[in-house]
Amino acid sequence: MSLGLALWSGFEVGVFGPTEARASDQSKEMVERDKQVAERLKQIDDKEKELKEKESILKEQLVRHEKMIRELQERLSKEKKIFEEKLSQREAQLKKKVVAVEQELKKKTIELESVKDHRAQSYRSIYEKMESKNAAKILEDLDVGLSVQILGDMKEQKAAEIISKMSPEKARSITQYNFGKRQTASVVAPENRNSQKVNDVNENSPIAPIGEKDQKK
Repeated sequence: MSLGLALWSGFEVGVFGPTEARASDQSKEMVERDKQVAERLKQIDDKEKELKEKESILKEQLVRHEKMIRELQERLSKEKKIFEEKLSQREAQLKKKVVAVEQELKKKTIELESVKDHRAQSYRSIYEKMESKNAAKILEDLDVGLSVQILGDMKEQKAAEIISKMSPEKARSITQYNFGKRQTASVVAPENRNSQKVNDVNENSPIAPIGEKDQKK
């Protein structure tokens, strides 16, 4: 080997050798960095994919829950409507029953009053045929209302004879009972109180003026 060639080889090793080594190190670093970036990007992509999957699952669950809520609301609305209809029907039925009971009660009351009136008339005929003293003795122990009802349908003369045979207390009770009924009737129209006449009193009343019934007849 010549001296010049030897010098050039030494120069090449001394000058170019470290440069190639540095370039190789930098290349390795870049490769490693690229590898790390690629791994990081892959992790980010995987995370995004995972988040999208979770988001999709949550959306599906939300849709199902909203559907369940709508179905529940619809069912509750239908059940409420059915309940209100049944309640309305029940109220209508109860109202009909109440009306029917009231009508039946009114009917029975009228029938009872009719029976009472019929019985009172029957007893009135019996008491009219009895002696005044005996009739007074029996009526003395009866309820004052029933006594007034029986005496009220009699002829005034007969009623007066029977009352005259009663005790003063009983006669007073009959008079007060009749007077009280007429007072109650007059309260309904107080403006006509001054214009009322004695002949407004039931002509069959045992306390009506004697002879008035015969005058009207």
